[in-house]
Amino acid sequence: MKIIGITGQSGAGKSTVCKIFEKYGIPCVNTDEIYHSMLCKNSSLVCELVREFGIEITDWQGGIHRPALAKIVFSSKEKLNRLNKIAHFHILNSSREMISEYESKGCDTVMVDASQLFESGFDKECDVTIAVVGEYETLIKRITERDGISRQEAEKRLVNQYSKEYFKEKCTYVIENSSDINALEASVKNIVDVIKGETNG
Repeated sequence: MKIIGITGQSGAGKSTVCKIFEKYGIPCVNTDEIYHSMLCKNSSLVCELVREFGIEITDWQGGIHRPALAKIVFSSKEKLNRLNKIAHFHILNSSREMISEYESKGCDTVMVDASQLFESGFDKECDVTIAVVGEYETLIKRITERDGISRQEAEKRLVNQYSKEYFKEKCTYVIENSSDINALEASVKNIVDVIKGETNG
C-alpha cells in the first residue's frame, strides 16, 4: 500500500485538497479528527494525559477539558513537548490501524492528513509527502474568516509555524493554493496521475 502524507500551512486548504483526492478513490485518515475523538472519551490517550497532567484536565464526562489542558501545557515548553510526544504515539497507532483496515478492503493508496507530519516522525512511514501552501495574505484571509479571529491573532499563528520554504524543501510535492478551485483541482490531478501511475506500474 502507498501512503501519502499531507501537511502544510494553516489556512492553505489541506481539507479541500483531501476532499479532491477522495474523488479519485483515495481515502483520508485525518489525524486531527482522531485526536479530538480520543479527547472526548475515556481513551488510553486520556488516561495517560491524566497521569501526566492531573485529574483537573478532565471534564464531567470523563474526557479532556481542552482549555484546562491548554492552560497547563502552554505555560511550559517542556510540558507542551510532553503532550505532543504522548499524543503522537496514540494518534499514530490509531492511524496505522485505520490504514491497515483500508488495506484489508483492497485500497492501494491512502492519505494521512497530519499538520505535524514531520514533528511526529510519521513522514518516515510515508511513500510520498505533499505540502499545501499559499501566499501570506491569502492564508491570513482564510484563517480570519474560518476561525472568526483578528488579523493579529492569525499572524501569531503563522509566526509559530514553518514557512513555505521549509515545506518546499521537505516534501515530495508542493501544492500552491492561492488561486481558484479549478487550479487546485488541476494540481491535485497531476499528482494523482503520477502516483496512480507508479502504483499500477
